[in-house]
Amino acid sequence: MSMNSKKELLERVRAVLVNPLTIAEIRKKLALPKNSPAVRQIKEFAKSGEIVKIRGGRYGLPDEMNLVIGTVQGHKDGFGFVIPEEAGKKDVFVGSRNFMEAMDGDRVVCRVEGGDRDGRLAGRVIRILERANKTITGIFNSRGRGGVIVPINKRIVQSFMVPPGKTMRAKSGHVVMGVIT
Repeated sequence: MSMNSKKELLERVRAVLVNPLTIAEIRKKLALPKNSPAVRQIKEFAKSGEIVKIRGGRYGLPDEMNLVIGTVQGHKDGFGFVIPEEAGKKDVFVGSRNFMEAMDGDRVVCRVEGGDRDGRLAGRVIRILERANKTITGIFNSRGRGGVIVPINKRIVQSFMVPPGKTMRAKSGHVVMGVIT
């Protein structure tokens, strides 16, 4: 599918998504055959954040559902912000309980759930679209036959479990690099 036809398809999909619809409903409104490559492309739009898949297998537009697509900027104290990709939109505060498993630098979908008197927005991460880090560097701490990696990057507040048999003979205090799986 060419870049022009992808853009055209996205515009058509956005036009029919006045309210959330299933793939079958979108396909019917756009008169697409069941096995059309366009159906696969619509699912790709959801993976990239152009549209968003919600409960019940329905798809909708982020703007219409109080959703923001952006990059997580973590803070060492456990909270952070989602910096919107769309120019002119406000950053969204995300408390430590609302991070899901998102980490600093991840591209996410964030639901705006409120704000304060000063107009600052607050929300929660509902989906991780793209991980910024495939590996993590940190200090290894033994725990039984496995261990835990505590990241050196203070903006990443999660520790990472290392299962038994995967420690590669690391000892407590060693600086290690782990693959996030």
